Amino acid sequence: MTQSMRQFLSGVLVVLLVALPLPYLLRFDHQHIATAAVLAALLCALALRSRQTAVAVTLGVLAVLGEYRRYAGYLQGYPASDYLLLVAPIVAFFICCLGMVSRVRPAGSGALSVTVMLLAALMTAQIFNPAQGGLEVGLAGALFYLVPLLWFWIGRSVGNSSVVDLALRGVILPVGVTAAAFGLFQSLHGLLPFEAAWAESTSSSNYNALLVSRDVLRAFGLSSSGSEYTRFLLITTVVIVAHWLADRSRWIWATPLLVVALFLASSRGPMVFLVLTSVALWAVLARKRITWFPRFLVAAIAGFGVLAAALLALKSSHPSDDRIDVLVSHQVEGLLDPTNAEKSTAVGHLALSAQALLEGVTSPAGHGLGATTLAAIKYGSGAFSAEMDFANVFYSLGLIGGLLYLAIMGLALQRALATWDRSRSAAELSMVAILISTLTAWMIGGEYSIAAIVWFVIGAVDRSYCELQVARRRAHTNAYRISHA
Repeated sequence: MTQSMRQFLSGVLVVLLVALPLPYLLRFDHQHIATAAVLAALLCALALRSRQTAVAVTLGVLAVLGEYRRYAGYLQGYPASDYLLLVAPIVAFFICCLGMVSRVRPAGSGALSVTVMLLAALMTAQIFNPAQGGLEVGLAGALFYLVPLLWFWIGRSVGNSSVVDLALRGVILPVGVTAAAFGLFQSLHGLLPFEAAWAESTSSSNYNALLVSRDVLRAFGLSSSGSEYTRFLLITTVVIVAHWLADRSRWIWATPLLVVALFLASSRGPMVFLVLTSVALWAVLARKRITWFPRFLVAAIAGFGVLAAALLALKSSHPSDDRIDVLVSHQVEGLLDPTNAEKSTAVGHLALSAQALLEGVTSPAGHGLGATTLAAIKYGSGAFSAEMDFANVFYSLGLIGGLLYLAIMGLALQRALATWDRSRSAAELSMVAILISTLTAWMIGGEYSIAAIVWFVIGAVDRSYCELQVARRRAHTNAYRISHA
């Protein structure tokens, strides 16, 4: 066991020993203010000792934050505005500040960093856009849009290979497998008492989003929502696939558990992205880039063919458990008939995305940073969400902001593939997997752990790419000096 892993595990143990009894000891803390303050102070103290450890532990906290909030609410009450949501942003800001005063600087800089800075500046200006309904909407929207960008700079600052490996093997894989097992329990047996209490106390809109039928709820595992849960399972699965393709990792044993849990979560998009990402990973295994696209086409035909055959087989089967039968039928019908509005929401999502993109062109000044978040419902006149991040950015920030975001997506993917092609490490292929599997969801409000992981990965990718470029320039310079000596 490495020194960084030992420090990480000791940090996790300390956080567990403090966090678990807090809601019971602070039962008077109905707004979770004191609880959040203690947890934030503890994580910041960890950052003073080791930023790398604090980053991994904080990502772990975000991954289980939904379940912890339900547990805390059961003992302390369910506040309208939960201060536990501020713990990770406070810690991320603190780690960024430590990075600015650190003497260690990542190598190089480039187009991706500059584009992220321009996007952050535009987002800051859009906080004050009156079209969103008030300053409160903009300030609350910053929690969903500006905070994830902090994780880019954290990844840029501390996201070397050992820290990325720690985040993958220490956080994503174990938490994802645990969440899958927990989600399967929810699908098969229902909710635990404190989860049922949360479901009864939550708003009707949030509750209805979990309903598959009158008596069957989607699993949400350890996450804040069903969508965040399925996305986390998807990330875990593709990371395992990447590790197996790169170095035949033993984590492959967990794949059946994750795939079954993902399927029974009854969300169609992640199943499609699972096949798409697996196909893409196999395609880029080739040493020659010219063969990537032909391999992708062949694998895509095979992969989606297998998916269709499996769905047709499931369609003719009828599980004895009524709860499972409902979840399987819901998934199969939607995937086999995606254009049927009664069975699938795919057409509706595409229509909303097209509307958001059109708004970005016809209203180039944007509708404000918080216009596509829950803040607009709470403090403004209502929110619009296309449920695809790039479309939401066009709607919120206008044409320039949307184009900047598309540029970031393109640069991040290009650099992730370039670093993988050069290094051929499991960590680099895993980062490619994470970026592809979460396309259209890099910055979705409410999916706190997903946004943090994705933007940390983008920052780490940019760091690796710049280090490669600096090393290449030095090699060329040395070769030139030798040839002219």
